[in-house]
Amino acid sequence: MSAALVAAPLPEPPVAPLAATPAPPATSLQAPSESPAPQVAAPPLATAPAGPYVVQLAALKSHDRARPAWGRLQKAHSALLSERELATQEIDLGERGVFYRVQTGYFPDRASALELCIALKARGQDCFVVER
Repeated sequence: MSAALVAAPLPEPPVAPLAATPAPPATSLQAPSESPAPQVAAPPLATAPAGPYVVQLAALKSHDRARPAWGRLQKAHSALLSERELATQEIDLGERGVFYRVQTGYFPDRASALELCIALKARGQDCFVVER
């Protein structure tokens, strides 16, 4: 049995905007004619931890169905999956055929992946942890 890894392309990492430098105190007694609105830097997006563990959510017979399935899963469980990335894995099961695993990760340890899987199961979504 051979397994070929097929990963979805990763988006460019977000670039956090720089915080605005406060203006020095005014040395003049004249009131400014127009004051600009203060600029506040948005907090950077959380990045997914790296590691060898993923949570498998489905296995499909068609690679073309993997991304739409992931979209439905993200929509159904947005609180848990909205910031996660899709990872697919092609697996040849011989007479059973080729399957495409719908997974998300990557987690630094089994416990972190299991935490997500337990939360998904509490919402009725079957899953299990895989070390890749």
